[in-house]
Amino acid sequence: MTTTPRPTLSPADVRTAYRKAQQQYDADPLNPQHRRALGWSLTQLLREASEQGAVSRMIRGLAVLDSLATDANGQRWNEPAVDQATLWAICRFLLRTNVKQLPLGELAGLVAGARAFVEAGPSLVRSVWWKALLHHTPTGIDWLGLFDTLGWEEGFRPDDFLPETYGDRTTPALVERLLQAVMKQLLATIPLADALAAPWIERVSSLSEQQPGWGFLPYYHARLLVVLDRTDEARRVFLPFARTKQREFWVWTLMADLTESAEGQLACLTRALTVGAPEAFLVKVRQQVAGRLLLRGCWADARAELDRLVQTRQANQWPIPALVQSWLNDARYTSAEPSALGHWYGAMLPVADALLWADCPETVALVTGLDPTGQYVQVAIDSRTTGSFPARKFGLHPVVGDGLTLRYQLDTRKGKPHLRVLTASPTDAVPTVATRLLSGPLRLLTKPTGSVGFVGDVYVPADLLAQHTGLADALVTVRAVESWDGGKKKVGWRAYALAKSA
Repeated sequence: MTTTPRPTLSPADVRTAYRKAQQQYDADPLNPQHRRALGWSLTQLLREASEQGAVSRMIRGLAVLDSLATDANGQRWNEPAVDQATLWAICRFLLRTNVKQLPLGELAGLVAGARAFVEAGPSLVRSVWWKALLHHTPTGIDWLGLFDTLGWEEGFRPDDFLPETYGDRTTPALVERLLQAVMKQLLATIPLADALAAPWIERVSSLSEQQPGWGFLPYYHARLLVVLDRTDEARRVFLPFARTKQREFWVWTLMADLTESAEGQLACLTRALTVGAPEAFLVKVRQQVAGRLLLRGCWADARAELDRLVQTRQANQWPIPALVQSWLNDARYTSAEPSALGHWYGAMLPVADALLWADCPETVALVTGLDPTGQYVQVAIDSRTTGSFPARKFGLHPVVGDGLTLRYQLDTRKGKPHLRVLTASPTDAVPTVATRLLSGPLRLLTKPTGSVGFVGDVYVPADLLAQHTGLADALVTVRAVESWDGGKKKVGWRAYALAKSA
């Protein structure tokens, strides 16, 4: 709807117009022209009060306008231009006012009065209204109550789903910020009823799929599911997001909440201490770690954590929590010699990393070789999936022929498949790749690149032959694995272990 802009009046002219409109309205209140004129003059007074920061006058003006906009039968008037002008005045005030200068009581009164002038359906002023309220989130906004009254579905413009750029600064989409604000209010609601959370869980789930760029929705979604004791569902939601943010300490604190075992919980909290977050952010995590160490009777390790968190709190002039103080007063603390901070972290990190990939399928691979330093291990998963990875990273010291339970991804490096191992642990299970044991004479072939051999139809690579000498035409036994032959474009057999037959 297009309206003709009204001229800006001086304060004296505004009051003159208001008195005249009020007289006409009092004389004939059913005349729509008189109601419209009085509405416009009240809107001008409201705008003046907005510019002056007179919150009490604004709240009273909104109440008068609201009563004027309702007839004897309780029906709202059809004056969208007046409603929009009223809401614009409120939006300008909220956006210009410092958060610290508008107390909660006045903000609540203003929001309650303005709510009647928010039109249904998407519009620019409705979007600005939400932005103005987001500006005052630190003071306190009842988002659940507002959306219960004004509705969520079909209430946004296409632009509200896009990030906004102001100069060199980009802010998340309006809808994303609103949804995060609602989720935070839900998380602060104690107790949280399933019925209250259900529609918002559905919305955040749907928008997470539609807007993969809205990175933090899965985080709030998962936290909400944890509060509702839907931990398995929370884990499925959170793990893909957690892997993209695994260098953030708060990811690991939520991972601890999603983990059932005490060992896994301690591992996740330990990982949180290793990602490089500022010490000021880690005091609560260190307190949790210290508490778990004390339950294990590890007073020396716990003292190292406690000493560090006390040092950080004192440096920031923060109080020492009563629970921590009780630990500090314990004779076992004072008598314990603190260990080197973090000396035990390394053993816990593979446990935490395994939990991060717990939703990925496991497979059993075969160890087919070790590099001379013993740092890297070669594995075969199937005839086409092979590769190497640093075994020591996972605390492993395997030998050729061992089985390893792996979670992995296949990446591409220089145009070729590359095996990226995510988790690895020893196992007695049978590997998935086909294997074969064969005895026979070793036939050697000399090539420009070195010697290779065959035992029957089993190919013996040069690196394996280099570990054995003087076996030409000797009877040997080889252990072989099914392997793709790129030259012949077919599956064959490749030896990974060789020994002279008795």
